[in-house]
Amino acid sequence: MDVDCFEKWAENWEVSAESKVVAGIFVKELIGKNSKYILDLACGKGILRDYLCSNLPEAEVVYVDKAFAMIKGLKEIYPDEMALRGEGENIPFGEDKFDVVIIFNSFPHFMDKEKTISECYRVLRKGGRLIVGHSMTPKEINQLHKDVGPEVAEHQLPEKESFIKMFTKSGFNNIEYFVNDYFYVMGFK
Repeated sequence: MDVDCFEKWAENWEVSAESKVVAGIFVKELIGKNSKYILDLACGKGILRDYLCSNLPEAEVVYVDKAFAMIKGLKEIYPDEMALRGEGENIPFGEDKFDVVIIFNSFPHFMDKEKTISECYRVLRKGGRLIVGHSMTPKEINQLHKDVGPEVAEHQLPEKESFIKMFTKSGFNNIEYFVNDYFYVMGFK
């Protein structure tokens, strides 16, 4: 993940109302109610936090982001949460730790997407799920990144076939790819 732009943008980082609505849908409908250990990877300032706490009050959630400024911002809002600096290409946990890894509104920013998916597989328990999602469609987010400018112009969501191939290569099964007003791809270990 190219962290420099996020270090710079973190102080004024705002989450759209649309993103908040989709975040709630993701937590309610895609994360299993029996999930006890959840990794919010590339968590930003914690957009999923309130939804996770209200829908899964017994779950232990760990928030990880590569941008120190994002982790700092999350800790200022939620000082009691476990938030660490780390990256998807080298997740700072051992094998078989989490029931769910969720990457929301951030997957285009991982430079080595295949390695990130492989790392997610490594840290998931058997039967665990990886959810990669965005509050916009792939076409919309890819165009937005091009329009924002050179810092994120190349930060794109892969095509469906590339996602399926990366998930399958890492060992995931029962892969579900969904696009409507928002997007997600989910696979199980």
